[in-house]
Formats: sequence, structure tokens, C-alpha cells
Amino acid sequence: MASCTGTDSDNSSELTTLVSGDTPTLPGQEQPSIRALFEAQDDAAYDLAVAQIPRDHRVRVKGICGDYHEYTTPIRQSGSYVQLATTVKRAPFEEALIAFFVVCQIALRLVADELFVGFLRIVYPSIDKLLPGCGNTLRALVLEAFNKRKEHLKEVLARSVSKIHFSFDLWTSPNHLALLGVVAHFIDEFGQNQSILIAIRQLHGSHSGENQAEVIKEVIQEYNLQNRIGYFVTDNASNNNTAIDSLIARFLPHLTPKQRLGRRLRCLGHVINLSAKAFLYGTEFDAFEKNAEAFKEQSSLLKELHLWRKRGPVGKLHNIVTFICRTPQRREKFANIQSQSEDFATEFDGLKLVVDNATRWNSLYLMIERAIKLRDRIDRFCIDHAEFMHGSSNKKALSMEEQESLLKHDSLTADDWAVLTEIVAFLEKFYTLTKRAEGSKLSSDRGVLSDYLTTLNVLLKHAREYRDDINFRAENPDLTSPGIRQLRVCIVNCWTKLDEYFALVNDTPAHYAAIVTNPQMKWKYFERQWKDAHLWKDATLPESWLPGGKRALNSLWEEYKNLPVADACAGSKRARTPDEFERETDMTQWDEDEMDELETWLSMKVFKLDDDDTLPAYWLRQSKQPATQRIAKMGLDMASIPAMSSDCERVFSQCKLMITGQRNRLKPDIVEATQCLRMWLIMEKKILGSWKGRGNWKTPLELYISE
Repeated sequence: MASCTGTDSDNSSELTTLVSGDTPTLPGQEQPSIRALFEAQDDAAYDLAVAQIPRDHRVRVKGICGDYHEYTTPIRQSGSYVQLATTVKRAPFEEALIAFFVVCQIALRLVADELFVGFLRIVYPSIDKLLPGCGNTLRALVLEAFNKRKEHLKEVLARSVSKIHFSFDLWTSPNHLALLGVVAHFIDEFGQNQSILIAIRQLHGSHSGENQAEVIKEVIQEYNLQNRIGYFVTDNASNNNTAIDSLIARFLPHLTPKQRLGRRLRCLGHVINLSAKAFLYGTEFDAFEKNAEAFKEQSSLLKELHLWRKRGPVGKLHNIVTFICRTPQRREKFANIQSQSEDFATEFDGLKLVVDNATRWNSLYLMIERAIKLRDRIDRFCIDHAEFMHGSSNKKALSMEEQESLLKHDSLTADDWAVLTEIVAFLEKFYTLTKRAEGSKLSSDRGVLSDYLTTLNVLLKHAREYRDDINFRAENPDLTSPGIRQLRVCIVNCWTKLDEYFALVNDTPAHYAAIVTNPQMKWKYFERQWKDAHLWKDATLPESWLPGGKRALNSLWEEYKNLPVADACAGSKRARTPDEFERETDMTQWDEDEMDELETWLSMKVFKLDDDDTLPAYWLRQSKQPATQRIAKMGLDMASIPAMSSDCERVFSQCKLMITGQRNRLKPDIVEATQCLRMWLIMEKKILGSWKGRGNWKTPLELYISE
């Protein structure tokens, strides 16, 4: 660290020189004493300084008597400060700069901002030689880095041990771009489940399945995945059916229409979402959502209030929460109820209301769950503000229309609260199973395909038991109530929606294969789950479920049972060609009674993997054994399919944070490059699977070399 000099009047500079340790005061040299620097202070201040400086810094201090005391405690951070003053490598600096801008999603023009550059000059005066001159230059560097890392990703995908599966979704950005996100799912060469964003492309024209297929086709070809295509996981939009069928027909023309249909898998989260909405809003929930959104855009407050009130206790609670949270003043009044009361709600101090989003059932669930905890406060607020109107803070209601806007029309009765409690109890399982299937985008604990059918079975059982209980109470005069009768309709709507998607399972044999290739379930899972299905009310042809499932499983096994098996001893010793006598006497090749790999696998007992083992890792080991290579191939393919397509939604959430009002001119290419790089860099930082040691973020010390 260079020494600092100053005049007699510049006390701070002299103090820096004295205590820095870089230009120590030596005996015989004339240097201002510490007392001179504190001449305006009393002796106590001087003594404090003398005691503190030696303790915290490596210095030689000249005492009052002229003697010197040497202290060896290093100056804090002096070593790192010296490092910053050395020469910086350009390549790692640019990598770190790009990582900073894309991961933090900062406007690229900041790189030339005077304040930003001035800040960097403080730690490295020659920073101008390294920084891009403008945002466009940095933009070019980001695109270059994206293309370079894309080549590495192609290698990773090529070395995967499973098929490559895809999820995709459409989103309209704040700057009015129709963007199509594509995520690849696979098991890498190390036996790790991976879900990686590979493209965000602009969709031109209509949102038809054909248009989407053209964009996805280009992405698949760019990554050379034409011969690695597995399954597609998307929501239930009809245009997705068209897109997937078009893609499979193009790249896998040998598949029959039925086999193509089997490659289209439905997002578990979307099925749960539709079932929960049917429970909350009824069968016409799409129309309800459209009307609610339209009334809000039109500022038709009264129509919106009436629309929600028709939904019963849930709708009235929505109106109350919206009323309270509409203004800061009401929020404050609601919060003050807690502090002013000694009789209720003290254990929930600090809790706030949760405002729901009409299009997200789970937000409605969280709103109700929180409201139940704050029930007493909500009731007290409604009593105190019964004559207040929605949309107004203090105006009195005069007209008939204004009278209908009073908060008192949304007050909740004891029966209403009982219904809300029942709703939370029923939907809790939907909520927890959704979270379980979502998993984490940066780890291998995400939900896999086997979770789809097992979750449906759990929810159907849950709905069936709840339905039977509600029916019993509804038919008992001592137990029934208007709320119970309403719940009876809700549960029928939910059951019907779940059963609708359960009936489609046989169209996708992969659901059976995903469970069968799990060693702790196998076919025994179905036999146990459906053994009493003939006793269930409203079950459609339960006697056909097991035979139908076995046929579906065998139809998929046909794609694997005749795959060539790699010789485990290949290369070690050349195989001898059998002579004619040996061929005539070898009956193993004609033994029709010999079980194939699937039959052998199913004949084995179920077992659990070790705690430190994973399903992909297990099947990767089995794939190296000649006797289990085919079943292992199916196991790897099934274990790599996600249960949900939520990764695309996560990507779009990040895109929304990136495309702000100040960055509304961003083009699709830089959006794609930024979001892909961001995800790849974060995965590399986490050191997941095959990314380990390949393109990781550099540690700070690697940015510098000594002079």
C-alpha cells in the first residue's frame, strides 16, 4: 500500500502515514508525534488512541518520552488491499463481470456509468483498460459467453445416460413479447437428475401448436437432440397436444399415433390446480376467473363484490381481506386491534393478512389459512367497520348501490368460519403434495414421474373419504348445515376432475413404468392400491385397472426388450465364433420359457435403496451389467422425467424481474442469453453433477497475478 503524505494541517493523512506500517517511523527521524495530532484533545483522548492503535494495527508508535514501541498485529485487510493493486487478468475479469451482470440481472449500460466506473477506479486505477466502453459492447460479450457455454452444454447432453425430456410454456413479457421457454430434463453421466433451461425464443404469430412446434424443432436441432427425444411434460392446453404430436411425428416417424400420444405427459401441478379450483369455484372456474379479471379491469366494484359473494364464505373472506388491505390506513387499523386487545389473538402478534390471487388456488388457500389464525381480529374489524363501503375510506352510503357495497354484507358467521376450516383441512394435502412434487430447480430432489400416479391415488382416496364423511353429515339432520351442503357440491366437483385425469393414465404407459422401475414399489404397488377398488363408489370399471395397466406396461417394454446389449467384457478378449455343432446344441437362444429382464425384475422382492443412494445412481450401476441393461435403460428414462413443468414458470418469474419499465426495450436474444447464462452459472456455482470443474465461477484469488 503506497504511503500517504500530507501537510501539518492534514491530520488524517499524517495519522494514516504513521499507523499504516508501510513507512514506519524510525529512531532519529523527525516525525510528528501522536500527541501533536491530538493537541486539541485532553490526555485521556491521547491515552485512548495510544492504547487502541497498537492493539488493532501493526505499528511502531513514538511515545511521549521519545521511545518506540513495535507491534506486530497485521493491519486488517491490508493484504487484500495489496492484492487489488496488482495486475488483473482480462479473461477471468470479463467472466466475472458477465456473471455479475447476468446473475444480478443489472442493466448493461451500468458498465459505462460514471459512478460505477469511478467506484472501480478506487480499487484498480487502470480499470478503464478492462471495462467494456459501453453497454452494447458488454451485450456482445454476454452473447458470446452464452454461445460458448452452449457448446459445453451440448457435450453434457450428448453424454447423458437417459433420453432427453422437455417441458415448455408460453409467456407474455412486460414489453409485450410472446416468449417460449424450453427446459431439458435428463440424467447426466454421473447419475444426477438435471433440469436445465436451454432456450427462450420469441413466438411470432398465433400461439397455435404448429407455431410452437416450429420453434421447439429449431431448439432441438441446435442442440443435436433429434435422436435423444424422450417425453414432453406440459400443462393441459389443447395447443400443447398439437405441438407435441407434430414434434414426435417429425423426429420419431416410426412411432404409431398411440405411441405418440404416450409421449405427451401432463403436468401434475396443473392437474392439482384444476382439481383444487373445481373444489373452490365449481366446474365453471374458467368463466369465474375471466369475469373477476374483467370486472377488476373495468373498475366494476359492485359486480366484482357480487361475483365473489356468490362463492359463499370463501368469496366473503376475499372481499374482507381486499377491503382491509386496500389502503395503508385500514392495514394500520387492523394491526392496532391486536395491541389494543387483551382478550384474543395475542399469540398471533405480528401476523398479517395474506391477499389472494384469484387465478392461483394456493394463494386462496394461504389466505384462508392465515385468516383462521386471525379470526377474532377479522370479526372485530368487521364489527367496527360494518357501515364502511368498499372502495371508499369515509364516505357514507346513500344510494341503494352504495348500500350493497357496505362491509357488513361480507361479515362471516360461525357457520362460515366452520366451512373455511373444513376447506383448509381438505386442501392442505393438495398444497403439501404440490410442494413435494415441485422440489428444487437446483437439486435432484424434484418430483419425478412416479409421483404423478401415486399422488393421484392419494388425492382420490383423500377426496373419497372426505366425500363419504360429508355425505353422512349432510344426511344427518343433527349434523347438517348450509355450509355442509355447500361442501357436498364442492367435493363432487373436485372428485370429478381428479377422476377425469385418472382415466387418461392408460394413454401414457410411462406412468406404470415409472412406478414399476422403482424398487420399493414395482407392480406390488398397484396390486395393493387397487385391491378394494371394486368396493369404491363411483369407480369406473375398477376390475379393468390392473389388466389395463399391465397391457400398457408391456406395450412400452416392447421399445426396450430387444435393444442391443453391450458386452461387458468387450475389448478384454475377443469372442470366439461358435462352430456348427455348438450352434445346433445351444438351446439357450430358443428357450421360450426364459424370463426377459422385466419379468425377472418383477419376480424379485421389493426393496429400499440405501439412504445415501438414489434411483438414477442405482440404475446407472445396473446399466453396466449385461443382464440388466435393458431394464436399466427404461429405469433411467423413467427416473429422469419430471412430474411437473414448473421450471418454465420459475424462469418466467426471473424474466419479469429482468424486463422492468426501465429495460422494456430488451430484445429476445439478450433475454435468452441472460436467463440461460444465469441459470447455468448458478448451477455451476452449486457444483451440480457434470458441471463440476467445468466453467465454474472463478474464486477471487484467480483474478489476480503478482507484479
